[in-house]
Amino acid sequence: MSIDGNGPIGSERDRKEVLAGRVASPGTFFLLRLRGLDIVGLHNASMPASMPPWWHYVPRSMADQPVRMLPSLSVSGLWRNRGPAGEAWPAFPRKPVPYKELPLLGGRRKKNTATSFPSPPAGEGNKECVPARGASRDGGKGTIALARRRGRDVFFEALRQEGVDHLFGNPGTTELPLMDGLPFQTDVRYILCLHEDVAVGAAMGYAASTGKVGVVNLHVAPGLAHGLGNVYNAWRSHIPLVVTAGQHDTPFQFEEPILWGDMVAMARPLTKWSYEVRTTDELGPAMQRAFKVAVTPPQGPVFLSLPRDVLLEETERPLPPPTPRYFAPVAQDDALRQIARLIAEADRPVLVVGDGVSRSGGWDEAVALAEAAGMPVRNEPLPHLFNFPTDHPLFLGPTPVNRRGIEGAFAGSDLVLMVGVSNQAPGAMYDGRPTWLEGLRVVYLGDAPWELAKNAPGLMAVLGDPKGSMAALRGVIAATWSAEEKERAARRAEAVARETEARRREDRQLAAAAGRAEGDGVPVRELLLAIQPALPRETVVVNEGVSNGFLVQRYLEHPVPGSYVGSRGGSLGYGASMSLGAKLGRPDRPTLCISGDGALLYYPQVIWTAAHHRIPVTFLVLNNSSYRILKLNFQAMGGDAPARGLYPHTDITDPAVDFAALARAFGVPYRRIERLEEAQETIAAALAEEGPVLVEALVERSV
Repeated sequence: MSIDGNGPIGSERDRKEVLAGRVASPGTFFLLRLRGLDIVGLHNASMPASMPPWWHYVPRSMADQPVRMLPSLSVSGLWRNRGPAGEAWPAFPRKPVPYKELPLLGGRRKKNTATSFPSPPAGEGNKECVPARGASRDGGKGTIALARRRGRDVFFEALRQEGVDHLFGNPGTTELPLMDGLPFQTDVRYILCLHEDVAVGAAMGYAASTGKVGVVNLHVAPGLAHGLGNVYNAWRSHIPLVVTAGQHDTPFQFEEPILWGDMVAMARPLTKWSYEVRTTDELGPAMQRAFKVAVTPPQGPVFLSLPRDVLLEETERPLPPPTPRYFAPVAQDDALRQIARLIAEADRPVLVVGDGVSRSGGWDEAVALAEAAGMPVRNEPLPHLFNFPTDHPLFLGPTPVNRRGIEGAFAGSDLVLMVGVSNQAPGAMYDGRPTWLEGLRVVYLGDAPWELAKNAPGLMAVLGDPKGSMAALRGVIAATWSAEEKERAARRAEAVARETEARRREDRQLAAAAGRAEGDGVPVRELLLAIQPALPRETVVVNEGVSNGFLVQRYLEHPVPGSYVGSRGGSLGYGASMSLGAKLGRPDRPTLCISGDGALLYYPQVIWTAAHHRIPVTFLVLNNSSYRILKLNFQAMGGDAPARGLYPHTDITDPAVDFAALARAFGVPYRRIERLEEAQETIAAALAEEGPVLVEALVERSV
């Protein structure tokens, strides 16, 4: 029998000779394929002495299974055993031996008498083999020349190269090439979502909690359209995503088949780059460019259309090695010296920290700068992340979203230093005036040029990485301020700390009075204060409280990086889905999703995904049986209807939504909060569960 035989291996002896490597002559590769899984044999007498002359492994689950030799002398992938760390490869026998006598790694061989190859558990891949990394065409040390492989294999290689271990999606026919390869991906877990916008939201949460790029795969034009709500949120929140969607075969698109559409044009307004891959050879470089563009400041989503033929066709082009990325230029020295002088001359400067601080990893630098300059701190309005510890004595609280609130928050401030701030018009109601105060002395510092002095003129607009630039600014303050100026900053910090402590005493008094009558429902402010003791310090709070969202920012603690996740876009239905990705990205941290009832009802099927994949998220639904945010905006707008107490089409009643039945339908436990004294214990018990829990709080409905 020869290496290039095409038919089934006929005899037991032939089969075992193949497994033992007898058919491979020195210096050649051979490939076996069993029900879609490539098994690679290598015999190369010219390999370095440090490598065994024979490197070959057959998964133990394939014992005694029929095999077929493919017409190929090339390796479609190099596989290694996932054995105990440090376990050496065994020397391969020099003469044919029965399969059951071949040396194996990682444990005792189990007899397998099945007549067909057993598929791995869904979503887990083949736990016995993993693709070897570091392969290239140069034949250098530690490398093996790559052989032809399909476009879908290149896709997964690109994910592995970027360290992405979760792929979120809702598949269709055009995504079947990826689905066909998924069972054999051991280091990429697919999370099945029952709506495309849920998949995009979960990828957003994953990116927020890990600092990696979130990757999502959608289904042609209608699926992309379904997901654009959260693509918009990612775009506004500067969340790095690689959004992909399957597309019809390239030649078939001319006929405009069912589900076809110009997805590149659909995605372009909400992405940094939108492109359709044209050939399989182009796929690897396109994936690398997509990741690079997504993480380049200002970060954001990109889109790739992946035709079915591109994913199925083979390529010999290797995935290029990754390029190390360093995107953190520090602001110019002259600009930093000017900023330091402006702070020194101000009586009440305020530091506003935006999401750019967290994205750059600048929490510690923000704290050190605020302490050195004696500056009180506010978080930017309607944030995606919290960017300063809320339990720090210099933290004044979140910035309000409307003109009236901003006037109160910055009353008396004679200098505002905005670092990494991009949400400069967070409100939905226009009252005829700009959002930010006319005449407010503002210095802008950040890594997003478009956002610097975008809406209101400032004293300076300085481009620089927030983390590095804040560290450098603190150094300038230490080196150039006089002893008197430093003492003045210390006195200012002491005054702010007293103000902060007075506010905290008021909060504790409210919590102590939590047993009073609730009226038309549990008051949300008191509810949040009541559940705070049940939340471990490292808890991740995902906020889609909508009308109560500002209270979540204000009355819950967010003391460590990553402890708050939200969205700046305002397209509803993001919170519950983001909580899935946030928990998958940081499984070591408790995750609490706080959502309005109307927001959760956009995509209640998100609870099925949590149950199906055993993702332990606590969903706290603030049920006021209405779109309360619209009632509040009705009042702000005025008009004939609200003047008569009418808020048409804003109530979610008749019938009321049965959240207990909803929880049962999706197979998750249900708990209910009707009185404040139940809140802390209920949330603590829910967070202790090993799976998802739906908690309904009957909160106040009045406006």
